[in-house]
Amino acid sequence: MVTLHRTVFLTLLLVTTCLWSANTQRAEQQTVEQQKVDIEKARVEGDLRLREQELQLKRDELRAKQEEEHGQGFFAFNGVNGTIAVALIGLLATAITALIQGRANYRTQRESEKRKLESDLILKAIETGDLGASTRNLKFLLKGGFIEDPHGTIALLAEDVNSVPVLPARAYTSGAFKGIPAEGVGGEPEFNILKNRDVPPKLYTPMTIEKMLALPLPGSAEVIRGPRSNWPTTVHTEIDRIESQGVTLEGYVINAHLIGPTAANAQDKSAEGRDWAVVLGSSPTESTSKINSSWIYGIVSPRIRAIHPEWTLVKLRELIDSRQRVRVGGWPLLIKHRVGAATYWRIHPIVSIEVQKEQGWSGLSDSSK
Repeated sequence: MVTLHRTVFLTLLLVTTCLWSANTQRAEQQTVEQQKVDIEKARVEGDLRLREQELQLKRDELRAKQEEEHGQGFFAFNGVNGTIAVALIGLLATAITALIQGRANYRTQRESEKRKLESDLILKAIETGDLGASTRNLKFLLKGGFIEDPHGTIALLAEDVNSVPVLPARAYTSGAFKGIPAEGVGGEPEFNILKNRDVPPKLYTPMTIEKMLALPLPGSAEVIRGPRSNWPTTVHTEIDRIESQGVTLEGYVINAHLIGPTAANAQDKSAEGRDWAVVLGSSPTESTSKINSSWIYGIVSPRIRAIHPEWTLVKLRELIDSRQRVRVGGWPLLIKHRVGAATYWRIHPIVSIEVQKEQGWSGLSDSSK
């Protein structure tokens, strides 16, 4: 019995000891794990504090940089800003220089254009062939403020009619034509320029054949036949006055044929390089077998035919047969000889030809419509 009790006691003691030992080991293991957790927590917290300090340092650096830029502006001296600043200053200087130069050039160009315009106006004003008209034109330009006269020179000249220069209307040619200058080749250059006018008059004075025949002949026939450079001033003045005004003339085509060659056309002997003579009469039934005292000659030059390629001798000759009334416009010209005509005056060159139809006047190119 005693032995049984001892055995039970020892067994309980062994079990208790084992339990205590297991609990002790478990407690020690938990303690170790807790220590590991604590160590890891401390490490993480340390890393966080370190990163927070690094972040704060970067914030401080960024704030200091911003304050520096804000305090010193864009042009704070450093490598990048210095290079950009130099480039901008150079660009600004170039732009200012270009602006100043451009303004100076603009003023110079405006002044040059203004002077050219005034010169053109003055030339046009005296390009009338008429002293009275030239004087009136100059006074109008002065009073209207179209030209400047700071020293009163032009106004002084305009008060003396005899002092006003007068230019005949020689500016109505477009220049060289197929290599031939407006002055022609040979003969009198100024006379050839008048023949080679190919720019239409700005204004036309309507005339009849009777009025054309009644145009004055200043001086004698001997004077007229001589070189224009030898003409007296009074003759020049009167002739220039008439030759500088466009005219229109109505009548009938009596004849149309080729003439020349002439010095104005460089003595070109080809059909394309010679003039056409258009004989105009007051009646469609006039005969061409003899010279008539009421004939007026008109000339169609190669220059004008180049502008009106639709004009042909065939069409002009058809007007003879159809007996249609025509109206020609052009420049009056005093010639040296009046062979086959009743006057020294002719229309040279003719720049427009119209045919009278029931509905009115139509161009020669439309006469068949």
